[in-house]
Amino acid sequence: MTSTPLVSIIVPVYNVEQYIRRCIDSIINQSYKNIELIIVDDGSTDSSQQIIKEYKEKAIIFTQQNKGLAAARNTGLYHATGAYLCFVDSDDYLLNDAIMSMLNTIQQTNADFVCGLAISTGKNGTEIPVIHKFKKDTIIGNSEIIKDALLGYNIKNSVWAKLYDARLILNGNCKFIEGLINEDQIFTSALVLKANKVALLNRPVYYIEQRVTSISRNYKDENITVCHTNYEKLQIIFKSHNKTGYDDYLKCQYITNVLYTLVSIAYNTKFSTFSHFYSLLDASYFNPDFSSHIKLKGAFISLIYRISQTPRFFYHLVRLSKLLGYRRYN
Repeated sequence: MTSTPLVSIIVPVYNVEQYIRRCIDSIINQSYKNIELIIVDDGSTDSSQQIIKEYKEKAIIFTQQNKGLAAARNTGLYHATGAYLCFVDSDDYLLNDAIMSMLNTIQQTNADFVCGLAISTGKNGTEIPVIHKFKKDTIIGNSEIIKDALLGYNIKNSVWAKLYDARLILNGNCKFIEGLINEDQIFTSALVLKANKVALLNRPVYYIEQRVTSISRNYKDENITVCHTNYEKLQIIFKSHNKTGYDDYLKCQYITNVLYTLVSIAYNTKFSTFSHFYSLLDASYFNPDFSSHIKLKGAFISLIYRISQTPRFFYHLVRLSKLLGYRRYN
């Protein structure tokens, strides 16, 4: 490691009394010690706020009225002073050498941000990769960063399991859009437009707690319609940055997000519930003609598109995969 810069870690908190100690302890017990821990309590109504106060000597704590995850993260960004930034959800935690390994990578490669791996626990306590392994530690250069992120190959939408050069976010005045579901997608897509180099670290750095009460499992009509809203917002963002020629990739991302959401709903709910969400789709956006432009994902998207024309078959195919042991991550 060439230097020991300050790393700001932002933890938004809302009603996670069962998990918050584990999360905070994983941060303050990191092997890398020059850390600025910023905890933002977003109006918790359980004992989370009282637990957080126990760490007032080791963290910078802010309390605000409930405004949502994006607003809590933005509060953390506003107060962050570190040269590098990291986001940790309060029901998850960092592995012991997470910051050290990501910082080593970002310094050695001079990348704008580094992506590590995330894991969770499957049946019988076995560890299962949530973000699947990269082929190797590698660098993604400018010409491929946007395509990789939009297609979700290596650079995932989520902001966890990543370490960012603070200049990429703060100098670019990047913020999370408040009141939006899946705000990570817009945030990450805006960042990759500014990034010149992204490093991939082929080792686990982050543990995800699979909660039945997580946002992604509390299905609302917006879970489908927000995919369309985000697609339109990204079109505007790309146009404002004069990034042309990416509409096929944006549409591929949109359809992938819709299908991912439908699979999650089918996996966790009864058919009548799934059928309701399926009826919210704008079928005109499921035109597969674009897929020939994206060879690696085109065939898959076209296949799923055709399956999705019959919602009952789509639903039972997902349920069958569940019976066969396919593990859904949300």
